[in-house]
Formats: sequence, C-alpha cells, structure tokens
Amino acid sequence: MNSAEAASILGVSLESSKQDVARAYRAKARASHPDRFVDVEGAERDRLVTEFRTVREARDVLIDRLAGADFTDLNFAAFVARRDVEAWTTAAQEPAPTQNDRDAL
Repeated sequence: MNSAEAASILGVSLESSKQDVARAYRAKARASHPDRFVDVEGAERDRLVTEFRTVREARDVLIDRLAGADFTDLNFAAFVARRDVEAWTTAAQEPAPTQNDRDAL
C-alpha cells in the first residue's frame, strides 16, 4: 500500500499531521473494530476484520511516512549545525595573517 492509497482509506490528505492521521484512524477503527460487533458472524465478521486490518495498515504507512519526514528534517538540521561548526573550527585553526601577508596584498 502506498501513501496515496493509505490517505484515501483514512480520508486525509498527504500533508496531514500525525494528529489528523490519528484522529481519522480512531474514527475509522471505531466504526469497524471486530470487538464492537461480537454478535456478528460469518462473512460480515470477516469483512469487518479485513476492513479493520486495512485501516490499521493505512495508519502505519502514513505514520511511518511522517516519522521519516521528521527524521529527514532532524538530519538536515544536524547537517547544517555540523557544517557551521566545521566552518568555524576550520577558520579558528587557520593562522592569523602576519604583517608580511598584509603587505603582500
């Protein structure tokens, strides 16, 4: 299942937040959870079980996608911080220009 399918199953957009995904999941899961319909048997119960599993899988796909986006953002922030620190330490390690260097310019 891809992200677009998962979003359509839960009725959210691909840009939805984790809270929106969780809210949509709870509503769909509540409507199809097999334990709510203990008196239902046979093909209808199998349909409810399959629908609940599909909703749960859709939630997992979207939450994993959002977690990956958070991880990517965190990695980028760490990269920028590391780059800035490396530039600062490299500049600090370079010897200061001497008077001869200044005269040569």
